Amino acid sequence: MFIYISRTQYIYSDYKSYEILYTYCDSAWARKAYEFGFVQLCIFFKGIGASYQEFRMIFALIYVIIINFTILRLSNRPNFTLAMYLLWPFIPFVSGIRFAMASAIVCFSIPFLIKNTKSGIIQYIIGISIAALFHISTLFYLLFIFFRKRINKYQYAAAFLFIIIISCILGSNSLGSYIFRIFDDGFWAHKLGKWLSMSSREYEHRFNILGLLANSFFIVIFYILINFMGRYIINSIPYDKEHINMDKNDETYFRRITLYKNTSFCLLFTIPAYIVSTEYQRLLYGTLLIYYSLWGEFIYRKIKIENDNRLSYCFITFITIILMISFYIYSTPSHDVFATLYDNMLFR
Repeated sequence: MFIYISRTQYIYSDYKSYEILYTYCDSAWARKAYEFGFVQLCIFFKGIGASYQEFRMIFALIYVIIINFTILRLSNRPNFTLAMYLLWPFIPFVSGIRFAMASAIVCFSIPFLIKNTKSGIIQYIIGISIAALFHISTLFYLLFIFFRKRINKYQYAAAFLFIIIISCILGSNSLGSYIFRIFDDGFWAHKLGKWLSMSSREYEHRFNILGLLANSFFIVIFYILINFMGRYIINSIPYDKEHINMDKNDETYFRRITLYKNTSFCLLFTIPAYIVSTEYQRLLYGTLLIYYSLWGEFIYRKIKIENDNRLSYCFITFITIILMISFYIYSTPSHDVFATLYDNMLFR
């Protein structure tokens, strides 16, 4: 059986494709095209007689519950973090439910790395593995393990060399054909072939080398901004600088902010993906809960010290989110954000 969704239907493909998957979830096509965990979840709910409407609402409820507990785990300013998340990327995520659920699980797993122990790393890997059962691209966040501590100049050099090499490889027009030679015509061949076929050359009127540079610049600026906020917060934590002693709660807080700051370095590794498609902005948006929590703490501490600038910082925050939304709408023509308000898992 072969199921095809045309490009002209792609605006609504998240909702429609999941409806098709739910109908044919026990077929070989479903196992080839979608991740094991999501397929098995569809099979389970279909097996107990749930309609697609009932399944998607239960799935959405689970997603909202996970997001709620994740925000409470990540942030000391949960109201701010939730407000920012509802502004963005909640709107596209309630349509692309697989990645939304997977990224929520990733963010929920982040605090395991704060422990800075082998057991914490194992727990984080388990969390990422569960997330990958819903969307395989979340394996990208395994990089966080290697950059949870201070980043030195050698890591910077190696990372940028890796980014350049991967960019050159992805720029090869013949790369797609090699994929199917390496893998049989199964799940990995299907996934990699699909991801590499989302070529930006289809949208030259929207995305060209200038667009690639713009997206790369956006990621770099976001990384610099996160590091600035992280350093400011860390420097505001009281401790004995000579002996580096601090209260146990402050030490945990210090490690948490350091983790949020350092893992933002991994966002630079998404730059080569924009050679293929701006769809990969979701790798940034999937971790925004982490950085919103850091942003909220930064604003709270700045306002506490400089209360006169309260309105200015709130305005800058709002404008930043609007710019992120605008850039997404412009650079990713396969999605209609406004249509997503109707065509999604919560409100349809």
